[in-house]
Amino acid sequence: MPLVAASTLALVLWMGLVRHAFGAVVPLGQAPAARMLELVETVRPALRTGGFSPATAQILAVEAQRLLGYGAVGVTDRARVLAHVGLDLDHHGPSTPAPPGAVAAMAHQRVARLPVGWGHGCDGRDCPLRSAVVAPIAGRAGALGALILYSEGALNVSDRDRSIAQTLSDLISTEL
Repeated sequence: MPLVAASTLALVLWMGLVRHAFGAVVPLGQAPAARMLELVETVRPALRTGGFSPATAQILAVEAQRLLGYGAVGVTDRARVLAHVGLDLDHHGPSTPAPPGAVAAMAHQRVARLPVGWGHGCDGRDCPLRSAVVAPIAGRAGALGALILYSEGALNVSDRDRSIAQTLSDLISTEL
């Protein structure tokens, strides 16, 4: 009997170590890639019929915030915010100027991380949005606008967030 109990305990500990070493398995429906594809599928009809418009930008922002869970999501054209969903709608909302960091990212056609105090459009003192990642949305003639994924933490923008923004903007650009 003690040998069976010791063997069982050793097996449970071994399985715990293996699970810890390889990480938890994420179900396919919860993976970021699955959520991004669901987002593009949801927005596709609006992109195909309405193009890059304020109405399409609103649908994109709502669905991106819902599926990806960022503090806020903004969509801009080259000069102004078309849609903003989430925190701080009052000073990042539609018709406000596009954040300087987004304008720079569009000009250079590259994904940019925007840390605290940086070019996301406010001084950050009373703003709960402390960092962001910006990815240009491209058309045939260059950048049409930008997708901005805002986070509440100052250091919350990771390589994963950068990759999500890049992939999502590439998929949206392809649909346009």
